[in-house]
Amino acid sequence: MTELEKFQQYQWHQPRDKALSQLRQSAAEVCRRYTQQPTQGHQKKIWQLFAERGPRLWLDAGFSCDYGCNIYLGDNIYCNQNVLLQDVGRISIGDNVLIGPGCHIYTAEHPQDAEARRSGLTRGQAVNIAEDVWIGGQAIILPGVSIGRGAIIGAGAVVTRDIPAGHKALGNPARSTPLKAP
Repeated sequence: MTELEKFQQYQWHQPRDKALSQLRQSAAEVCRRYTQQPTQGHQKKIWQLFAERGPRLWLDAGFSCDYGCNIYLGDNIYCNQNVLLQDVGRISIGDNVLIGPGCHIYTAEHPQDAEARRSGLTRGQAVNIAEDVWIGGQAIILPGVSIGRGAIIGAGAVVTRDIPAGHKALGNPARSTPLKAP
């Protein structure tokens, strides 16, 4: 099995592999060009990176991703400035999601054993964000996390665990509480 095939199946793989390095370099170049000149032509190239996307997507300058091919986006998504989707694993984002400036979503996992970690092996853990979620600026979502429908992630929160639907999560590590009805 090639490193690319292992990557595609979210298995332990070597990201230094030539094919994977080329994919990352290509995605980085597309993101860099869009940030320098957010023209419609460069926007179309970013959109082509994604595995799936809804018809309404807004990306502010500074958007970046590792590969793009593991990103699945619903409709009516807004990513503010300097958002990073580190998509070694699958990132699924539902409809009507707001992502604040400087947010980072991580999916890469590395071996916990130091000797194994030196090998550079990586694998992806999916992050799932349901519909109608609002993620405040500078929030960080860690690998393997799911965020339920209508949840709010506070600015600067570090989300280490799943957040249920209809909850807000604040702090580092983020702790969730039910949202109060208006």
